[in-house]
Amino acid sequence: MNVLKDTKDNILYGRWLLMGSACHLGSLYAYPWLVYFASGKAEAGAFAACYSLVNLLNPLILGFNNYFRPKIMETRIKEGVAAMDRLVRRACLLLLPVAGLFVLAMFIGGGLLVRIVYGESFTGLGTVIALVSLSVVPVFLGAPLQLGTLAMNRPQINPKFHAVSLAITILIGTPLTFTFGNAGAAAGYALAATGGSATLLWLYRREVRKNQEI
Repeated sequence: MNVLKDTKDNILYGRWLLMGSACHLGSLYAYPWLVYFASGKAEAGAFAACYSLVNLLNPLILGFNNYFRPKIMETRIKEGVAAMDRLVRRACLLLLPVAGLFVLAMFIGGGLLVRIVYGESFTGLGTVIALVSLSVVPVFLGAPLQLGTLAMNRPQINPKFHAVSLAITILIGTPLTFTFGNAGAAAGYALAATGGSATLLWLYRREVRKNQEI
């Protein structure tokens, strides 16, 4: 075992994930602050309430990653990229109805949920939580795609698609927030998630085609 070589390889691999995480956190946590500067702390608190309820699904994504990460990695090593791609597609199809049902539930009763959880002062937030919930679909579909890119040893894809989300936050989400307040921030958040996942899908498909041509 070459400890120095393994350490160097891990650092070179992990630097891409670190850069991606920085961009991801930037796009993720920018919106409450944007709302604060645009509309004040009361509106920022209202946005954070909607944002927090939507993010209650995060443990589901963590559990999915913990279960599918070794399966996708093992399939890539033992059966090749084509078999791995089929598993990634099945995982996407598994997550899609879950995300869709959650979004539907938020459009129907999200405003009521916010009021029940946080009190009568948090009223009129149905549109905001519905728009924020739209981010769940691209986030859920992006999870297996991201595992697929890592299984193909392409960690450099991670900062690329997260950078797209951050760029959308800066270029589109910021003016939307300062123009439309909470609703604009919610729309910007959903657009950032969608743009990042769309970029991830394109990069993932490109790598799959490259590997299949080898």
